[in-house]
Amino acid sequence: MADTVKEQTSGSTSQGRGDTLRNLSEQAASLGQTAKDQMTQTGGETAEALNQARERVSADAQDIADQIKDRVGDTIDAQKDAGADYAGRVAEAMRRAAKEFENDVPIAATYMRVAADNVDDYAERFRAGQLADFLDGAREFARRQPTAFLGLTFLAGFGLVRLLKTSSAPNQSRDQQG
Repeated sequence: MADTVKEQTSGSTSQGRGDTLRNLSEQAASLGQTAKDQMTQTGGETAEALNQARERVSADAQDIADQIKDRVGDTIDAQKDAGADYAGRVAEAMRRAAKEFENDVPIAATYMRVAADNVDDYAERFRAGQLADFLDGAREFARRQPTAFLGLTFLAGFGLVRLLKTSSAPNQSRDQQG
């Protein structure tokens, strides 16, 4: 009988330990699940916060890029207008040089006036259009008529040099007089 009592006591102790272990295991599982749920919630909140921050940064970057694009576009437009104005002045200089050639070499004067008209035309196209369109047009003209392109370039340069020489001569005589 002592053995039976001992077995029952030992069995109830083992059962008590088993219940306690089971209880601890369930509590640990419950705590683990709670921790997992909280981490999932925190992770979701963090991911949402990061996503919102990314969207804000992306929107800000887009705004900055748009501002830069606008400023660069304004600068390019201003430079384009200045370039077109300069080309217009070059065309006028070519016409004045053509007048100088009228008596000596009338055919050269005619070509210089044609070149001046082309320069004016390109200047207006340049002012009204895109830089890429202007360059494409100049390349196309150079491909279609390379001799005319080179000839006009040569005549324009020659006319400008002559005009610069004649315009600097009065300045030199004024300097010598002063």
